Amino acid sequence: MPPIYLNHLLIFVDMDTYRAIANSDFLEHQFAWFEERTTHDEATAMSWTGCYYYGRHTYFEFMNPEATSWAPRDGMAFGVDEAQQSPLIENMLRVHGHQQVRRYSRSRKYNNLDIPWFWAVEIPRPDTHHLITWIMAYRPEFLIQWEPDLPPTPTGITRDQILTRYRTRAGAIDSSSRLFQDITSVTLSLPHEEASLLIHELTVYGYEAMESEGQIKYIGPDVDLIIQYSEELPAGIRAFTMKTEPLTEPATYQFSETCCLTIYKHGEAEWRLW
Repeated sequence: MPPIYLNHLLIFVDMDTYRAIANSDFLEHQFAWFEERTTHDEATAMSWTGCYYYGRHTYFEFMNPEATSWAPRDGMAFGVDEAQQSPLIENMLRVHGHQQVRRYSRSRKYNNLDIPWFWAVEIPRPDTHHLITWIMAYRPEFLIQWEPDLPPTPTGITRDQILTRYRTRAGAIDSSSRLFQDITSVTLSLPHEEASLLIHELTVYGYEAMESEGQIKYIGPDVDLIIQYSEELPAGIRAFTMKTEPLTEPATYQFSETCCLTIYKHGEAEWRLW
């Protein structure tokens, strides 16, 4: 099994909170390389709109709940940086009892063409679940065919190569000119049934467990995942921390009564969602 890294977080908030985030001058011009865009997948007739904040190896997106094809629930995407690993991952999940796992290809529209984007490996979850997960394996054709005149050169399939292209398309010249670098931990609150499925999945991926009262931490190659058990709503992604450029003074930005971003002096930030 290759190392399974975090790729990105997909987060739903209510429409008022989404507007506050989308209209934040600080987030757009100081915190991260940013774009608000709509993506169309012609193969599935799905589309989604969100605000994207790009780091060096990871990123996060806040979804517009009124302009997305599926019912709101958070998502956590993992990724691999090695070629042709999606069939191996699919087989490993089947070997460990996930017989319903599916592998499928996603495309992305560019110049009226459907460009091969990535292979996804996903354990299907009931519609009642509050979190979905999947593994992304980028297609070698993607950076060759999508915005081919932008860096990096040569192209490839690693997360940093993909995000170099994304950041450049969003206007980046130097990634250090924004505060956000990478996601370092994610805190999730899930009912026991959902938590058990995620825990089994992480075990297959080789994440190491550390258990304490009411929660369990799984340590991956580049991120810590903290799972809290709760049968109460809300459920899903509760908070995440990030590595940032250091600040001379800490700062807090409030986007709703419960949704706030705190940036600390020592090069770390925390985004609490509820």
